[in-house]
Amino acid sequence: MTSTLKTEKIQFRGDNSDAITLSSSGGVGLSTIKHTTGTTAMTIDSSGRIVQPAKPAWFVGKTGNALAAANPVVFDDVDVNVGSIYSNSTGKVTIPVAGNYYMFFKIMSVSGSSGNGEAQIRINRQPSGGSVTTIPHSYQYGKVAGTDFSGQHFGLFTAVIATLALNDDITCQTDYQGYYGAGYTAFGGYLL
Repeated sequence: MTSTLKTEKIQFRGDNSDAITLSSSGGVGLSTIKHTTGTTAMTIDSSGRIVQPAKPAWFVGKTGNALAAANPVVFDDVDVNVGSIYSNSTGKVTIPVAGNYYMFFKIMSVSGSSGNGEAQIRINRQPSGGSVTTIPHSYQYGKVAGTDFSGQHFGLFTAVIATLALNDDITCQTDYQGYYGAGYTAFGGYLL
């Protein structure tokens, strides 16, 4: 036996605020989607814009000048850290939910005698039984032209989309030559 309930509005009894409305064209109207604990997962405003306040994201920078190459770089200026996924004591981002992530970094080299440098985004899958490796297409190499390296800098920039698993650790690594902080070096990403 099947039955059909026909209505235009579903609302909690005694409460006139939150409601789900149904339209004859098949649309469903609501303003907020929440977990049963009350945590807001998504809000849709009157213009149709979607806000997801708990979506994992980080954007961190490095203070200081003429810093040595590091593996990993421990960024100490935390601007965005939704879900507290970045640790400014280890330099690691621990992925809280599996999915596709957009990640990027920018690094400016110090002027120096070697004239070259590299940076990459690394993934540590050891917590889930894998290994440590460079995220494909995130490796960047730079070199100053000529033989007089004094006063010369170069920038390394990358952006990648990677499929990450729960508890993967993500870090940014620099090699060979040092780099500048002070707004010239940053690392970020977010769940797509």
